[in-house]
Order: sequence, then structure tokens, then C-alpha cells
Amino acid sequence: MPGINIVPLIDILTLMLIFFLITTTFKRTQPAVKIDLSESEHGAPADANVPVMVNVSKDNAVFLDAKPVKVEELAAALKGVLASKRDAKFALNADRQADFGVVVKILDAFKNAGIQDVPAFTETPSKAR
Repeated sequence: MPGINIVPLIDILTLMLIFFLITTTFKRTQPAVKIDLSESEHGAPADANVPVMVNVSKDNAVFLDAKPVKVEELAAALKGVLASKRDAKFALNADRQADFGVVVKILDAFKNAGIQDVPAFTETPSKAR
């Protein structure tokens, strides 16, 4: 009597389940810091899934991957991330109301940690303003 062998189907479903579980762990959510990005007409789109984000809120609070960090300790924290992840990529999100001096200190911390190219996220200007 003919029948349907479901063992190969179960194997395929198990492999698909493992694949989806593994691939969803790579997606990171942005931290819960509200940042109003600066506008730039000439900004180029960047990879939105940058592994390590440095965020500056409008009250000049600095966050390294959603963990608060002092500006003076940022270079050491960045070196620690580089030691654990040698090929880590970094990006900067700074609120438009953040002090420019704080942003410059953060860029200096990147240079002190040995990180040369740091993209800064912006948004395109809206025509409705």
C-alpha cells in the first residue's frame, strides 16, 4: 500500500527552524535613546546593521551599544570591544542638539582607540518643513 514518508519533511522543517533561529539573532535593535539626527542633502546611505553603535543624546549622554559610558572612558571601552571583536564596525549617532564639543571628544576617542573611519548617521531633509 503506498504511503507518504514524512521523515524527510521533518528533517527539512527542523533545518529551516534552526536556520531562522540563527539568522534572527543577528538582528540588533536600536537602543531606546531618542535621537533627532542632523539633516544632510549629500549623505550617502550606510549599512543600517552596524554592530557597534555610539549614540549621543540631546543632553550629551553617551551610549555604547545602549550602555551608558562617560566620554573620558569611551576610548578604553572601544579598545575593549576591538579586543573582543577584531573586525567590529562602528558608527556614530548624534542628536542635532548635542554639543559639538562632545561629538569632537567622541571622534577623538575613536582615533585614540585606533578606529579611523566612523560613519555618522544623518537623515535627508524633509520637503514639508
